[in-house]
Amino acid sequence: MKKFLSVLLVALLALTMSVSAFADDSQVPREESKDVEIVINSSSIDDTSVYSVNVAWDSLTFTYTISDGAWDPETHSYPGGWDKTDANITVTNHSNAGVNVSAAFTEGGTTATKSSVTARLGNATFTLGTAVGTAVGEAPSDTITVAITGAPDVTDGYTLSTITVTISVAD
Repeated sequence: MKKFLSVLLVALLALTMSVSAFADDSQVPREESKDVEIVINSSSIDDTSVYSVNVAWDSLTFTYTISDGAWDPETHSYPGGWDKTDANITVTNHSNAGVNVSAAFTEGGTTATKSSVTARLGNATFTLGTAVGTAVGEAPSDTITVAITGAPDVTDGYTLSTITVTISVAD
């Protein structure tokens, strides 16, 4: 009888054992983009609102080439300078409610300067209306512009700043 109870107790203990497994999926390649659906539930907003906002970023890598001072008679210019002077961040609202969009540098504004280079955000605050009644390709969207001016006073690459795009429920 003792053996039977011991075997039964061991079997019950074995059934209560479990193993937890966790996976880390936080490693995303730098050049990859991902559409994220944001669903907001709150007592202060209508539960029938579904939020889906797409944020598409152009490459925000800007390359400056230092001129060797030689005149180029073909282009009537001195070669060198920025490979591009602006890039876009496009925000599209596929929600059945309006959203507010704002962008800022980590420094807290629409201008950031480092090593004699200045970046400015154009159209950094706007509201996008609801997508109700629009075709998918015609959903409300607008564009934030990132413009670069100046010439770097260092030759090593660096990060000028970080841009945060904030999306909130429109009034």
